[in-house]
Formats: sequence, C-alpha cells, structure tokens
Amino acid sequence: MTPKTTCAVAAISLALTATASCGDGAGVTINGSTGVTVGEDGQTLVVAAVCSHSVDEVNISLGREGLKANEPNKQVGTWTLRKPTTKSLTLDIAKPGPEWKSHRAAEFLDGKHYIVFADRSDDDIETTQVDFFPADLKTLKPGQVRVMSGDVWELADFEAKACGREDS
Repeated sequence: MTPKTTCAVAAISLALTATASCGDGAGVTINGSTGVTVGEDGQTLVVAAVCSHSVDEVNISLGREGLKANEPNKQVGTWTLRKPTTKSLTLDIAKPGPEWKSHRAAEFLDGKHYIVFADRSDDDIETTQVDFFPADLKTLKPGQVRVMSGDVWELADFEAKACGREDS
C-alpha cells in the first residue's frame, strides 16, 4: 500500500471504531430518541421517545474528551425502571419516581460534557443519544427539548418528531 492509501485505511478504521464505541455499531436497533429538558423549577429532566420495542434504563456518562480510543466513557449513573416500558418516559434526575429502582440523584457540573440515552439492558436496543454541557440546559425553557443534533424541539412535538409521526 502507498502511504496515502495506508492513511485512508487508517482514517476509515478509526471512524468505524469511534462509531461502534458510541453504540451505533452493527446489530443495535434504534428505538426512538433521547432529549433533555428542564422543568418549571429548572430541574434537569431526561425524556425518551420510545417508538417501538421497549426500554428499561437511562444511562448518563461523561463525554469522550481526554479518553483514548479504547477507553470507555466514565459512567455518571444508570437509572433502571422496575419493568420495561413501551411508552415514552421522563426521568427527573434529582427525584426519580417510584417506577425507578435506582434513586440516585445526579448533579451536572459546569464545563463537563454529558451523554444520555435510554436502552434495553438485556438487548441491543437503544434510543439515539443526546449530548450536552450544563450551559446548554440554561438556554432551555420549560417545554423545550435539546435533541441529538443539538437542535431544540418543542416538548409537545418531541415524540412525534422522534418517531417520524409528525404531520407533513
């Protein structure tokens, strides 16, 4: 191989590895979308639009900054539902309700990068992830949801848009 070809192959391999490590690899069924919003009291809420199948947990981790390609993201926490749901969900990070086995509160530290998604703990089924910095949350008003692309949607339209059921 020429040096140029070797670099191209290395770049493609790195891109595929990075994609697989983010949960978008082959065999993963995407089951909706995850977003973050704020309540009337300013509290952070995770919302997940579950379009098909079911989910039973929400995972929050730190971003990949400073990690080597083979290092996993540091987990902030996992919140597990008492039983899987096929319905969309809301998780109040400060006060998880009784439907959650995990009642651990999480605090988002300024300047840290966070990644959130919902999944099925016993299968390769997950929602698309949303990533954010706490400063991003401060720009949201109740009723607005930050989604994967960094776009902000209205909460009332979140499930329909995430599941492709919005009016054309």
